[in-house]
Amino acid sequence: MREEILRIENITKFIDDTVLLKNFNLNMFKGEILGLLSQNTNCKDYLTDLLSGKDKFYSGRIYFNDKIVQEHDYRALNERGIFSIESTTKLCTDLTVSDNIFVLRKGFKKYFINKKVLDEQIENIFSVFNIKINPNCIVTKLSKLERCIVELIKAYVTGAKIIILNDLTSYLSTVEIDKFNEIVLAIREKGISFLYIDSYLDVLFEISDRIVIMRGGRNVKSFKNGDLDKDTAISILMGENYSPSYRKDKIAAGKDILNFCNVCTEHIEEIDFTLFKREVVSIVDVTGKGTKAILNILKGTNQNYTGEMKLGGESYTPQNQWEAIAKGVGVISENPIEHMLYKDMTVLENLCFLLANKIPWFWLRKNIRKAVIKEYLPKLGEGIFAKHIDMVDRELLQRLVYYRWQLLSPKLIICIKPFTGLDIAFRKLTMSLIDELAIRGTSILILTSNITEAYYTAGNRILVLNDGKMLGQYKKNDISLEEFNEILYK
Repeated sequence: MREEILRIENITKFIDDTVLLKNFNLNMFKGEILGLLSQNTNCKDYLTDLLSGKDKFYSGRIYFNDKIVQEHDYRALNERGIFSIESTTKLCTDLTVSDNIFVLRKGFKKYFINKKVLDEQIENIFSVFNIKINPNCIVTKLSKLERCIVELIKAYVTGAKIIILNDLTSYLSTVEIDKFNEIVLAIREKGISFLYIDSYLDVLFEISDRIVIMRGGRNVKSFKNGDLDKDTAISILMGENYSPSYRKDKIAAGKDILNFCNVCTEHIEEIDFTLFKREVVSIVDVTGKGTKAILNILKGTNQNYTGEMKLGGESYTPQNQWEAIAKGVGVISENPIEHMLYKDMTVLENLCFLLANKIPWFWLRKNIRKAVIKEYLPKLGEGIFAKHIDMVDRELLQRLVYYRWQLLSPKLIICIKPFTGLDIAFRKLTMSLIDELAIRGTSILILTSNITEAYYTAGNRILVLNDGKMLGQYKKNDISLEEFNEILYK
């Protein structure tokens, strides 16, 4: 009989009118990897904080190792052995790997530290899990994957009973996830349990023993891995029939919009590709150096390149970002709600910001403003009249970012990691906003480092870069995700 290590019964949590958990139930067994697929980021983040001892609960019960956790003693969960690993590292970046794992752990009481002994201990642990990291390396010099591995080993050394992995696919590449999961499986054999939270079902189906689907703060389905297929799981999550494949030639492409002809910089070599009108194309580059070089050229912040670019059949050589915008090229940054909206402006002022720079005396021309309000009131609702952007929800703010560009009818929009860190509901919204731009005639170039993200979201074509070289251009219908990974990481 399996040993139950955690049981959550009827936990409910509201913030204002937002439901985080509602009569939420969950149980975990020793040595189990439990996958969790959540429709809403806030719900899974609260669950992570609750189990990590960072947040309170006011109703329901939590049992850990067959002992009830009192409401006032919520921090005991962390003290008793529940740890979380997220995209934001908890390591002290100015110290070494060895110091982070041993010296900073709770219960380490030695005043005189025998460095040789510590190094021997950590090397023994690393050898058990086949980890090739220098114990004396400063954390700032580690890769993202290495930092996650160090946090994982620190949790293991500290005596973790449950380790929560929260949305690491937004942080690590596909191959990095595979390497990380090899260590997770090895640690699981030591009797440690994992709550594996992610918005990509492929990851959960690959490693989980069971999977829980959370919708509206409830556990709506719990099943053994293999009992449901992925499409059924997504439909349960969304509460509707939902296809993750997206687009499938839904929008017919038009004439050439963007041409790269033998373009070279410090980080890219003889790049050639064509983007058609209304087409959505992803460029995947694990290091990010190649896509960053392409971005800087397109937005006019780097003129130090050879080769030729054409936009709409004409030579394209912008000298700065505003000239790029004037020629019809826009950029939507990663996390655009945080980075592209102005908190001191109203919703309408944010919506019309770019249009106001294009049309002289825009704010004095009431007829134009009325036309904008008439078109976007059905899309944004009464929130369009809000005096501050913190008065409206994140869905409206995400729409605001994309509709701002839609108003300009640009030839090309470059989206930087548009789906990174998004839950499935928000990802679906973002895909529909990209779709709207494409229907209106705008071409979309998505720059990302995550092949899984590119494969399961917008667009039918993927260009693969590695070490600044174009490895190939592929239609999604013609190749599997596994084949993409082989091409990218061979």
